[in-house]
Amino acid sequence: KPVDRLELKMRVTSLLRIKSLHDKAIFERDQAQNYLDVAGVMMLVLDKDQKVALVNKRATEILGYEEDEMLDRNWFENFVPASFSSLSRENFLKILNASNGEIVYSEGSVLSKKGEEKLISWYSKSLRDENGDHVGVLSSGEDITARKRIEDSLKKRTTAMESSVDGMAILDEHGRYVYLNAAHARMYGYESPEELLGKSWEVLYDESELKRFREDIMPEFEIKGEWKGEAIGMKNDGSSFFQEISLTSLNGGSICVVRDTTKRKEAERQLQQYAENLRSLNDMKDLFTDILRHDLLNPAGIAKG
Repeated sequence: KPVDRLELKMRVTSLLRIKSLHDKAIFERDQAQNYLDVAGVMMLVLDKDQKVALVNKRATEILGYEEDEMLDRNWFENFVPASFSSLSRENFLKILNASNGEIVYSEGSVLSKKGEEKLISWYSKSLRDENGDHVGVLSSGEDITARKRIEDSLKKRTTAMESSVDGMAILDEHGRYVYLNAAHARMYGYESPEELLGKSWEVLYDESELKRFREDIMPEFEIKGEWKGEAIGMKNDGSSFFQEISLTSLNGGSICVVRDTTKRKEAERQLQQYAENLRSLNDMKDLFTDILRHDLLNPAGIAKG
């Protein structure tokens, strides 16, 4: 006292400006947090000490924790399985100290509150302050546990299909090949499955067989959703072969299993020919026996008389 009105006015104006900037910073922080919370992926910030500095709602949902249960806790000691912790720390340090600041992709396991392991795909980038010093790592992650299980299951099935001696193929709703194994391609005289991908199954049959498919087989298949029977396929060089086909409807498309029965058909033909020869020989035997009986009865009758 006495109060300088100009100084008082300047101080109040300065404090109001600071208050306004402070409120704006809080608003922007809350707004950024809202953006992170509505994101469909995990958002995570780890500081240099490997502690959780920021986490969004999606991450808490996947891991089963509340936000305050995760903040300020060491990520690798509390949320990563022990078997994977060492490798995760190495990846963290590489990203943190990376000079180019590029985004790095990685996959790793996390541990939920219930003790369940979940596989997460991460995109991570180092964070720097205004002086260019490394202060932490920002990561976005997606839970790919279910997808990986499906991929592993498909891989096993694909391996089984590739090792099959029968031709196996998947066709879309337009009858075009979207997958076929090597046996299927070889059966029709092609060197690799890629030669048939995207092509229609109709290129593998001649006109007479296509007419049979369109008039008899496909109408029955569309009604029942499956068909099994025999057909005559056409190879890449134009030659034909006998085959057994099994068709099953699949999501608008179909699964096709083909077996080459040419050798079996040839064996059946030879067996049938052999049976016919046996019948012919048996008939000749009966005829010879009748002639012999007739020729013996005449002198026998004379001798008896």
